[in-house]
Amino acid sequence: MASDAITLLQSDHREVERLFAATKAANADLDALSVAIAQALLVHTEIEEKVFYRAARERAHATSNVALEKLTAEAKREHAIVKGMLQRLSGARGQKPALRHIIWRLEKTIFIHVQEEERLLFPLVRRAFDESELQRLGALMAEIKAHRPAA
Repeated sequence: MASDAITLLQSDHREVERLFAATKAANADLDALSVAIAQALLVHTEIEEKVFYRAARERAHATSNVALEKLTAEAKREHAIVKGMLQRLSGARGQKPALRHIIWRLEKTIFIHVQEEERLLFPLVRRAFDESELQRLGALMAEIKAHRPAA
């Protein structure tokens, strides 16, 4: 059985955490890791925005769930910040000290975002959607991911 939407997103979170951890090795190829991190985050933000957040926002409106609406709006604003950081990351390739600093800042930003999603947003979504709906969202998100370059 395919992963439900939340399980798929949590799996993405763990993969990005693994990539950030790899940047800490003394011999880490920061240029290659920055590309992998950027690709993983771009695909992840795409499926969240196009599928997950959109569905959550629609459900929040339909059920007058103010908390769910606020959390999805905040998560989308955080994505805009991350996308700006990814542009800076791209521009710093080949400059190890700058790259290391941007990766460090990006990791801290992502950590906070992931904590908010997993502790606040995901439980609200689990209550707002039944399992079959989450499975359908997960399948749609997996389909989009399958057509994007691998990290």
